[in-house]
Amino acid sequence: MRKGRKLLLGAALLLAAAVIALLLYLSAAQPPAATRLLPEGDFLLYANRKALHLSDLSKGGPVQLEGDYQNFVAQTGIQFERDLDEVAMSRRDTADHRDVESSEIFIGRFDPERLKNYLAKSADRTEQYRDRTVYSITHEGHLVRLCLLDNQRVAVTNMASPEPMHGIIDRFYKLTPGPWLLAAHYHDVPRASGAWVITRTSTARRSPRIMSSQALPP
Repeated sequence: MRKGRKLLLGAALLLAAAVIALLLYLSAAQPPAATRLLPEGDFLLYANRKALHLSDLSKGGPVQLEGDYQNFVAQTGIQFERDLDEVAMSRRDTADHRDVESSEIFIGRFDPERLKNYLAKSADRTEQYRDRTVYSITHEGHLVRLCLLDNQRVAVTNMASPEPMHGIIDRFYKLTPGPWLLAAHYHDVPRASGAWVITRTSTARRSPRIMSSQALPP
């Protein structure tokens, strides 16, 4: 009986290890969650900056801040060089090809209440979508919409319609495969890339260009 129990325990441990290995493999094969929140675009970018924080710290010395960015840091406590961990971006030309529309997902460490207070003071108007507040701010001729998805993720778009932001919030509640370009071509991105870009190089849907790097330059 004792030998049979050992065999059974060993088999159970092997099965558990196999399940864990399978889950890790499937997780690694999936695009980063931030990219799956993005709307459709002809240019997708993802960068993971976590490894760079150690490099930033090793350089030492204070970062020089100026103008609007200095005011932003003073009011929110957020310093992108230090606090931003991941960024995902989707871009596309407008219908008349005279401008570019983009959406970004920023993941990092920040005080959500300080950021909300800053956005509330800066916003031209706000709207509620589901249970999230969308802040609209006029900046350089665009109406920029911002939304705190949770205490680590912020969504930003400069698209004319509110629908892209609404779509991001919808996907936040029910994560989907993401933009077509991502779903169709993420498998071509080398594993463990610290940063990568997938861009459509022609009007043909099957002509993507993929660039990646194992680590971002400092």
